Amino acid sequence: MIERKFVSAILLSALLPVEVYAKDFSTSALNPAALPANGVVSGNYPTGGGQENYYFAVDLKPGALASQISARGGGQFKTLTLALLDSSGAKRDSFYITASDDGREGTRVFPIDSGGRYIIRVTPEGPEASAFRIALGGSAMPSRQPAEAASGNSPSFLDPTPIPANGVASGKFPGGPTTSYYYFAGDLKAGQLMTQITLTGRPGARKWASLELLNDQGRVDQEYHLSHTDASADATKSFAIDRSGRHVLRLTLQGAETNAYKIEFGGDALAEK
Repeated sequence: MIERKFVSAILLSALLPVEVYAKDFSTSALNPAALPANGVVSGNYPTGGGQENYYFAVDLKPGALASQISARGGGQFKTLTLALLDSSGAKRDSFYITASDDGREGTRVFPIDSGGRYIIRVTPEGPEASAFRIALGGSAMPSRQPAEAASGNSPSFLDPTPIPANGVASGKFPGGPTTSYYYFAGDLKAGQLMTQITLTGRPGARKWASLELLNDQGRVDQEYHLSHTDASADATKSFAIDRSGRHVLRLTLQGAETNAYKIEFGGDALAEK
């Protein structure tokens, strides 16, 4: 029986998505580690603190390379930089985030004009108790294994939650000391996207949320926020949609797990075609 369970565990582990951890990192641009099929790399900051460069190789096709990076923990200031290098090691583009104990994440979309081998350089700098995660996808990685559907709203920029047909998304705050992020996507028409954030919870408990419309480069285009300690509070904003097509929005939350949120989407940008 024990042997059978052991074999079953091995078979199950072979079916699970693979992430690359610290033991698989390469510090050599000449001999980079292979980026896993799901595009995810996670690990702790370098032992002893300071800065380290890690290199990963990936074959890309012409298209868009979407990226999401995050840094958490450690209780001190930290940075995380993601750079896209060509096959000769020359930098094509990069971006970075800074974070404190509550964590931070950022997104970016790199245009890939020609297919071939590229190198991803990941540079964490900060206390070793911190952790980082990067995720890569988009049309430049057509063979990427999509993440399993998350229960509730999606924390993934690469696999966002579709804006519901009734235009309403809701849930509970995750709680804890870190900042939480959720992503929503919809095929919108040029026009106005009306939105409303509603926060509820115990009176006196901090409730903070922001809603951001991201552009084609994964940068913030338009945004607003709501911060209250009342039992219930709401705010509204109309986002100007200047082109028809797919758009992504990011919801950021901070507060106790006893809080709840509701996001409502409407306006002529959501009207049926």
